[in-house]
Amino acid sequence: MPIERTFRGFYISCQQELFPEVELQYGSLSKRYKRLLHVFEIVGVHDFLPPPKSGSRGRPLSSRASLARAFLAKMVLSIPTPSGLRERLLSERALRSLCSWPARSKVPGEFTFSRAFKEFAEAALPTRIHATLIKKGYQAHPVGHNSWDSTAIEAMRSGVVTGVASGDAGAQ
Repeated sequence: MPIERTFRGFYISCQQELFPEVELQYGSLSKRYKRLLHVFEIVGVHDFLPPPKSGSRGRPLSSRASLARAFLAKMVLSIPTPSGLRERLLSERALRSLCSWPARSKVPGEFTFSRAFKEFAEAALPTRIHATLIKKGYQAHPVGHNSWDSTAIEAMRSGVVTGVASGDAGAQ
């Protein structure tokens, strides 16, 4: 099935089922939050996370799934820093709930965000997600590529040197 059909069907189901349900709980959602919900549903970040570590000493790890959703939210909402993301999570109930933190007190500290985001970067989480989405969406479709260079190329024309763009060179 072409990726366009997959996304179109997904978009329609989000519009008809997911958004009304979420808006009942949190009120009207902005376009950016709707886009964030689309990303969460399309990506399925849980599939890319390692299984939780058990039996380790010390304080239990914060939910990596919630932190991964916050990582995606940081990118989708163009929030530049982990501290900025944390401030938004503390002040916006809808964003906090979309990332699966029911209460302000459950949002981890800035250092936890930084450590988790470092883990995600080292594990190439964004790259793996992107590669999987491309494989799923285009596995049955050959993808072609055509590059055009508009750099001027000096060419001889009736004894006069002129600058011709490479895309026009075949017409000479």
